[in-house]
Amino acid sequence: MFLSPRFLGFQYEKILVKAGDNSTLSNPTCYYLTKGEIVNEIGLQKSELDTPVLWVDLNKLERNIKVLGAYFREAGVFWRPHTKGVKVPAIAHKAMAEGALGVTCAKLGEAEIMAAAGITDILVANQVVGPQKYLRLVNLCRQADVKIAVDSDATLAELGQVAVDKGIEVGILIELNNGMNRAGVSPGAQAVVLARQVHETPGLCLRGVMAWEG
Repeated sequence: MFLSPRFLGFQYEKILVKAGDNSTLSNPTCYYLTKGEIVNEIGLQKSELDTPVLWVDLNKLERNIKVLGAYFREAGVFWRPHTKGVKVPAIAHKAMAEGALGVTCAKLGEAEIMAAAGITDILVANQVVGPQKYLRLVNLCRQADVKIAVDSDATLAELGQVAVDKGIEVGILIELNNGMNRAGVSPGAQAVVLARQVHETPGLCLRGVMAWEG
């Protein structure tokens, strides 16, 4: 089984593009390096590539992104793909070119990488906790429109004070518990109380609610 001749290769922080018509790379899930085969675009034999390295079939990737983008356009809703699986800004940009509103990240460090790569609309779908992270978050808000999830009032005052000190407002989404009982506040009165606390905290801006199925 051969992949399409168009590939993205991801090796640490480098993004390697292969787009030759004579590619014979096997399926990466069962691929073994064969000494002597040349990856001309990066000037290395495949046996010389440092691992981990990932090859992605661009034709299939782009087709999947287009299908997803078309689905949401036809439904008349916005979509914000989660990047915790790919962690690659180049793929995030492809999704945004097909209409994605922005990206979702699992943690602050991932959001910083996306912002550095020019992604301007970011949701951190987890709580951000601790004074060092508060400062990083507030600084990140200068580069992009960043929102974070909150399911407790424990961090509001301290985060809000850091934001006020830096002259920034941090966008907040109230995370709802949709029945999985892993995170989030209960819909209804508990969520309303937390939303009011966010609204009343200087430095914070209530931007809405969020929930997730996993």
